[in-house]
Amino acid sequence: MKVVINGVLSKYKREASTIGLDVKDLYQEGLIGLITAIKRYDELKDASFKTFANLVIERQIIDLIKTNKRMKHMALNSAVSLDSLLDEDKAIVTNIPGTTRDIVEGTITIDGVAINLIDTAGIRKTDDLVEQIGVEKSEKTADNSDIVL
Repeated sequence: MKVVINGVLSKYKREASTIGLDVKDLYQEGLIGLITAIKRYDELKDASFKTFANLVIERQIIDLIKTNKRMKHMALNSAVSLDSLLDEDKAIVTNIPGTTRDIVEGTITIDGVAINLIDTAGIRKTDDLVEQIGVEKSEKTADNSDIVL
């Protein structure tokens, strides 16, 4: 899916930069689009997951650009929890940075393919010793993952 997101990003990068958005903003919206596609995909429909995901990701990025053209100074802050994808109550979710320290895992199946989702601490510099351990675990997990978002 990284290829799909990057393809859509390159398509809209120039337009986004003219209104003050950077690639990180577009990438974040692309990831939100991917998560939305995972949640809403219906295997019984005729479209493949890749086609459906591409459409949802592109719409998410277009909506971001349109919104920011109207409200240039509005902060972009969207988050999606692993719990919402898994339909379970596994993670502690707050708006306080540094609260995710352990590795939280779950599996979903799309088009008969099992996808192992892992939520880890954010990778950032911190003075908190416990959070540093979580960041180190995150880095190790990322190194051993096929796709990192």
